[in-house]
Amino acid sequence: YADAAAGLETIKVVTGLAEKGLLVPGEGPMGEARFTMLAVIREYSLVKQDEAGEADAAGERHAAYFRWLVDAAEPQLRGPDQVAWLNRLGADQHNLRAALRWSLAKDVETGLAIASGLWRFWLVRSRVSEGRDWLERLLAASTLSSDGPSEWRVKAGYVAANLASVQG
Repeated sequence: YADAAAGLETIKVVTGLAEKGLLVPGEGPMGEARFTMLAVIREYSLVKQDEAGEADAAGERHAAYFRWLVDAAEPQLRGPDQVAWLNRLGADQHNLRAALRWSLAKDVETGLAIASGLWRFWLVRSRVSEGRDWLERLLAASTLSSDGPSEWRVKAGYVAANLASVQG
């Protein structure tokens, strides 16, 4: 994620933090490199990022990456790699929620794309209520243009209706 979101310089910083023990390297469900950190370090980092005026740009890169991930995952959630992709999305559930929160405040179209792409994940993982909640909040925040609804607004409405149908 770090390389996709910010580039090679971030990889150097992440490596340095890992060497100092501030990040703990690990492996994700699909063999990808992952890092964990103490909550207090994450909170401090977010405060410093905000003070530096970099929070919006970082949020945009974060949401763009998770939009890309969901776009890649959606067609795989029906095939032989379904379990691996469900586990991958599950491992990033907190990141996906953060991307949706950012999108709700800053870029509703990105949020609609992420939320509607996660429909099968929410269905299979018994998180239909959460999916509906995100979709309804994003749909309420989106606006109709003079040209009518966007592609993502239409898809999100369709997915929200299907999830509501599942719930009866």
